[in-house]
Amino acid sequence: MMNHLGDELIDKVLSGKGDAPPYDLLAAFHAGYPVANLRRVLSSKSDHALKAGAWLASELGLDALPILDSLSPLLRHPLRYVRFFSIDAVLVCAGAGHAQALSSVVGLLRDDDEAVRWKALGSISRMTQEQLIESLLAQNDKELGERTAWLLRIEESQSAADEIAKTLNGGSAVGRIFAVAAAARIADKNPSILVLAANSEDQAIKAFALEQLKLRTL
Repeated sequence: MMNHLGDELIDKVLSGKGDAPPYDLLAAFHAGYPVANLRRVLSSKSDHALKAGAWLASELGLDALPILDSLSPLLRHPLRYVRFFSIDAVLVCAGAGHAQALSSVVGLLRDDDEAVRWKALGSISRMTQEQLIESLLAQNDKELGERTAWLLRIEESQSAADEIAKTLNGGSAVGRIFAVAAAARIADKNPSILVLAANSEDQAIKAFALEQLKLRTL
């Protein structure tokens, strides 16, 4: 019965009917409808279906792991909505063996869309060290690779605060992005660098730091 209902809901998404998020299909997945069936949506040529699929994957959390290989290509989809929500599932699910997906998220720091860049920045500030190391296996962008390695090293450095502050104040645009990510990653131990970032003249860095500080006061 559940499979029959789930199949009907998949067909509804594929037909392009309705603009609201498919909460009924999400409920079906939570009730036991096989998540693997979401591949039908993620392989669709329909923008409407792909937007729904990316949103569903972002809401499924770790349950999206079986379909992660279908999500990785969506990080390069032309629609920002699809890229934006696909990041969530990769961040939660990706680990060893998912270097391409993780490196693609890091690569979105160069995305043309501000919201996607913001999402990618939030993701690298929350990635585990294992995820960052895995991403290095597939990174083709020399600068992003070097900065990812720096991010990994800086967390173990005794002079982390000083190095991050120096990069925030005088680094390249990409350097400042990784510096504010580093500031967020060490903020539980040393919030002062995040406060410094919140006073940056770089408006994107300032806005991200302010948001991170706000989240820590909730």
